Amino acid sequence: MQTRNLDALIIYTFPRKFPSTSGYVRYVSNWSGVNERTPSLIILPAKEHPELVINSEGYLPLAKDASWIERIRVRNSGFANEAKDALSRFGIKNGSLGVVGFAEMTMDEYSSFQEALAQYRIVKAEDVIDELRVVKSRKEIDLMRKAAEVCDEAFQRFKEAAKPGAREFEAVAEMEHAAARRGAEESGCGVGSGPYAGYQQGTPRARRYKAGDVVVASSVFRLRGYWAQLVRTGSIGKSSSEAEELLSLVSDAQKEGIKALKPGATVMNVYESTTRVVSASKYEKQNHRHIFRLGHGMGLDYSERPGLLPHTVTPDCDIKIQPGMVIELHPSLLLPDLAIGALQGDLCVVTDSGVELLTKSDNGFFVT
Repeated sequence: MQTRNLDALIIYTFPRKFPSTSGYVRYVSNWSGVNERTPSLIILPAKEHPELVINSEGYLPLAKDASWIERIRVRNSGFANEAKDALSRFGIKNGSLGVVGFAEMTMDEYSSFQEALAQYRIVKAEDVIDELRVVKSRKEIDLMRKAAEVCDEAFQRFKEAAKPGAREFEAVAEMEHAAARRGAEESGCGVGSGPYAGYQQGTPRARRYKAGDVVVASSVFRLRGYWAQLVRTGSIGKSSSEAEELLSLVSDAQKEGIKALKPGATVMNVYESTTRVVSASKYEKQNHRHIFRLGHGMGLDYSERPGLLPHTVTPDCDIKIQPGMVIELHPSLLLPDLAIGALQGDLCVVTDSGVELLTKSDNGFFVT
């Protein structure tokens, strides 16, 4: 904050969707609301103790129990006015404010903050906290290792449940039941089967699995605040040679990405090492239209910096890989004109000497 000449940080969250960015509030305060869908506001002056503003008086005992912040109160008006009033009490009448959370604001909320804080110079300031969040502590990595174990166990249950005749939602329910028994707090699981399997990782359908179906399973769970993800491609009852061939290419791309994921390299080095594998494939030479996605950072939010998707790698391309970074590397190759896709994803923690995979399930094409 001193380097950026910021007099205060305003950290706001009202997560309405998955994935959200509520992790900023939790990282700073250890308060995440009661259901990860609770609006909250932190006013963090450069020279004073911070203040946490929550949405409901009923949450006050929980917030006081969870957070180290001493000044916790319930809002009496809109969050924008609460921020203005707090700054006034802190004696910050003008100057520069860093705001974290513009991405989660509706247009009305954005306008209200702009109006209430009109006398200040306002800048986006996620990077102030990202610089800390991008490298995980040993305790954070231990928590993510436990979350990854939950993903592995849930995926094994998926393979047992995904048989011919079973419905998609039944297989996902088995995954979520296994994870809930381990203490998982939230699920972001996605599955797809049949034509365009690689595109259908979303709400499970009532579709019944058929022998020979290509299936993609994304086991995604949050445990004690931290997310983990495992992604695998396989088939129901018997293998699919075409899907196996495509997954082999995806697997090669992931291996190259893991090799490049080492201290001192850049995010762009990792991205380019994987895309070279795809560019040299027959699908590129035959001019098949394809969509390629590589991955993202992970932690208190499902998707964190650094970004490794086409639209996020450009702003993050120069970020240096450091020990302690945790990245979900999930190369995804989707071929719309062939109606097929394959994905493989693992949670990777960067070490001094390379990469440790936190997810342990066998990779490669699986057959239920």
